[in-house]
Amino acid sequence: MNSNLYWALTLVVNLVLFLFLTGCISETMQEGKIIFQYQAWVKLVSLAGSTCICVVGFVGVLTTSLPKSLGCWLCLIIGPSMLFGLTLGLFKDQLVVSQDSFIIKHQQEISFEEMSKISIEKRGNNKKAGYNLHCVMKVGKQKVIQSTGLIIKALPVITKNAQKKGVEIQRLDN
Repeated sequence: MNSNLYWALTLVVNLVLFLFLTGCISETMQEGKIIFQYQAWVKLVSLAGSTCICVVGFVGVLTTSLPKSLGCWLCLIIGPSMLFGLTLGLFKDQLVVSQDSFIIKHQQEISFEEMSKISIEKRGNNKKAGYNLHCVMKVGKQKVIQSTGLIIKALPVITKNAQKKGVEIQRLDN
């Protein structure tokens, strides 16, 4: 097969994955807690896309000679990386917000009672800017949480519940 076909297929799959993964978060209520997680179809599309990239790379490596198969070897590297890095993360990632706390990755619970201030601060330069959620604890420690789609979607609920517990909210520090 033609190496240009593999590159085109890989580009299309990556673009489709990017478009589907933006803003596809479900919000469910269970036992007084709001759970934010990626929707099931996003997880399945990511799994299918990663698997397709792996298969395209494998077939390409088997059917083309070495100079033409460099893109296929790249697919064999990118596909499993996406499968184990991105897709498994989508299946495991969730954020749980209750009246008293929120739980982020790796079951790290952050209690509103132990916080004195939450601030949202910009990180990086203008080309690769992002935001961090800084939680200043009453004991003086600071917990920095890098923004993800789940954090951005849950931020209004987190700040509302934190304000109810007397936590100062600082919106944005440029």
